[in-house]
Amino acid sequence: MEKKYQIFISSTYKDLIKEREKVRDVILSMYQFPIGMEMFSAADEEQWEIIKDTIDSSDYYVLIIGKRYGSVFDDGPEKGMSYTEKEYHYAKSVGIPILVYIKDEKTITADNVEKDAKKMKRLDSFIAEAKKGREAKWFSSVDQLGTEVTLSLHKEMDRKKRPGWIRGDSIDIEKSLSEIVELSKRNRELEEENRILHNAISERKP
Repeated sequence: MEKKYQIFISSTYKDLIKEREKVRDVILSMYQFPIGMEMFSAADEEQWEIIKDTIDSSDYYVLIIGKRYGSVFDDGPEKGMSYTEKEYHYAKSVGIPILVYIKDEKTITADNVEKDAKKMKRLDSFIAEAKKGREAKWFSSVDQLGTEVTLSLHKEMDRKKRPGWIRGDSIDIEKSLSEIVELSKRNRELEEENRILHNAISERKP
């Protein structure tokens, strides 16, 4: 049965719109399901639970990083942390395979470079962490990003099998139920044989 995978796209938004669109189109061309922050209000704290659920139901996580840190939490334990970084930490904590793509700063225009010194420091730290223990891919154009994502996803799907989604009509329900009943029957028979053997051993003891 052929599986379809849900792939979460994470990044800052305004500075990487074309990149997100390219990754979305690439995933669709692979007949998989792209999903990302366009579905949510990133500034709405109440949406975090929905984002978490969406990441939980995703099979792979694609992180695209430019030179902006993005919107941050104004208070709470994550004060000063960006929504993108929080998504990354959550995906990592639940064990979803993460693919990282970093835009070559030489191709980034001045209006898309972080101006806030504190945010820039946090962005540098975030990039260093995202690169740790994995092979991050650098890209200088939208087309190159699309190629890198295609190659990486194919490789990751072959290497790390994920739950994915299977069409309901691709499963023979009657056959599956019959197999379950037969296995259940066999399990009861084995339990009865085990009980008889256990009693026989107990009776032989002096």
